Amino acid sequence: MLGRRKIRLGWRFQGGGVIRFTCGFKVQRPIEDVFELISDVENYCRWVPSNSLVFLETVITSAHRRGLGLTYVDKVRGGGKSVGEVVAYDPPDGFMIRQTTYYGLPLFTADFSYRLRRAGHVTHVTHTTTASALGVFKPVAPILKNFIRRERTMTCEGLVRELEKPPGEHPMA
Repeated sequence: MLGRRKIRLGWRFQGGGVIRFTCGFKVQRPIEDVFELISDVENYCRWVPSNSLVFLETVITSAHRRGLGLTYVDKVRGGGKSVGEVVAYDPPDGFMIRQTTYYGLPLFTADFSYRLRRAGHVTHVTHTTTASALGVFKPVAPILKNFIRRERTMTCEGLVRELEKPPGEHPMA
């Protein structure tokens, strides 16, 4: 796990089945490189940890590979799937996807947003997840919050590790 000094974490259970998680960090990479990595939905497997509780792989379902309106399906552990769409695409400042996760019935819907701010060759990243448990799953939202917090923390740590790779090891170098 990366030191807490690198990643600021915050979360809260808002009630009504809504869970909000935020992480913030800064990396020594140009904002364009950071945006390129986070908006490359098809290659999330490069930085989403292999010990993810959920994620296995992403399959793009739209004709285009990037940008607003891109659609995808994530194969997830336990026979579930997450169906998502890019709903905001503002290079190099921001990116957001909305997805619904299903295990037979829809379990929850989530917005995953990334806001980037340039400060020289340092990029400040704020990632926010807002998840809402759906239908019969609303009563288990307090249990889901710990699961979502762990998964999103691991994802942010994986993103930082990918962005901090030395030149030559990094696919964007």
